[in-house]
Amino acid sequence: MLKYLKISFFAIAFLLANLSLRAQTFTITNNTDYIYLLNGEEIQAKVESVQGKYVLYKPLEDEDSPALRVAKKEVDRVKMANGTEVFFNRLLTEEKPEEEAAAPPAEKKKKRMKGPVSSQKLQRQR
Repeated sequence: MLKYLKISFFAIAFLLANLSLRAQTFTITNNTDYIYLLNGEEIQAKVESVQGKYVLYKPLEDEDSPALRVAKKEVDRVKMANGTEVFFNRLLTEEKPEEEAAAPPAEKKKKRMKGPVSSQKLQRQR
């Protein structure tokens, strides 16, 4: 009887510990903001501010540390925990429409520019 009590106690303790760990990881991943840099790096942090020239954030590992910052010039976008994305230096590539196969434009004849009129020609025309 005592043996079954010990086993059930450890089983319940294990299940409670497992549930609490899952709850902690859920809250960590749920409150995680992502900073995507232009060089391809991804920073998981808690973003405090995106105003001014810098993005202020605290790393997830040590939220008691002072806020770190990264210049907005280096940031592609910031994805907030609530799903909002803020874009900074995203280069939008527009697809050019395919050029239609059309006949080449007709060549225009160059008009011959007349030079200045001499006074002798003006006198002859009168």
